Amino acid sequence: MNKQEYLNQISATSRPVGTAKGGKFGKILSSKITMIVVGAIALFIVIGAIGAIIGGAKGNVKDNLFSLKVHADNTKNVIDDYLGKVKSSALRSDGSTLSSLLADLNGNIEGYVTEKYNMKANEIEKKLNEKKIEQLQLEKDDLEASLFEAKINGNLDRVYAHKMAYEISLIMAEENQIAGASNDDSLKGFLSNNYTSLENLYNKVDSFSEAK
Repeated sequence: MNKQEYLNQISATSRPVGTAKGGKFGKILSSKITMIVVGAIALFIVIGAIGAIIGGAKGNVKDNLFSLKVHADNTKNVIDDYLGKVKSSALRSDGSTLSSLLADLNGNIEGYVTEKYNMKANEIEKKLNEKKIEQLQLEKDDLEASLFEAKINGNLDRVYAHKMAYEISLIMAEENQIAGASNDDSLKGFLSNNYTSLENLYNKVDSFSEAK
């Protein structure tokens, strides 16, 4: 073995063993960097999704308010139509209270829309898209059909109470959605007041029993 071969052998045997460029430390560093990058991307996606949801909700405050107005109008009209046919005096009183609360809600929405958007009350429904108008009309027709059938079958009071509770819960959910997406204190104020009144009425109507 010559001198050069001897030196090459020493160099080969003394060289540290590594599994990849940078060794174990390189692997650990690479793994941490990958986790940080993946985590940052995931956080960015989550923040973007939340921002889109919040932005979309705020953007729909106007449309949702218009929809609430039409829904409240439709519900009040149907409730009023069958109010005189209900046998229970307590339920008739609750029906009158609901009618009054919906009238107050409609009046507040009309006043707000006039001031905020410079619109007349009769223009509100026209601003909704056709699909939404059809949906609201179908819901009204379903409510009317249910009460009509209940009257024929002799169980109007029970169905009337059930439908009142159901409609109240829907309107409360709409009010809560709009108030949560809006930064307008005036809008949030009258929606909150109406919500509280509806909630109190709901607790009464939902526990209605014909045996009382």
